[in-house]
Amino acid sequence: MNVSVYSREDIERIIANGSFPRNTAVISFYDPAVRRIDKDHARLDYSGVCDTVFYSELDDLDIDSPESEGYTYQLV
Repeated sequence: MNVSVYSREDIERIIANGSFPRNTAVISFYDPAVRRIDKDHARLDYSGVCDTVFYSELDDLDIDSPESEGYTYQLV
């Protein structure tokens, strides 16, 4: 099994070039806050290049102020 990590920009380029790898499953992480900022933002469409896509909504954290999102952390 191979695992690769791509930015949205990189994977959009790969799809546009027609070089998306065969037999690939995708886990796509996205920040739900993006929809509040950009009403036209949509999840990346993998139809036609991949049959198995799992979209995972995950808040991006600002490490400088996680408390603003209700998170706390402790350095160990």
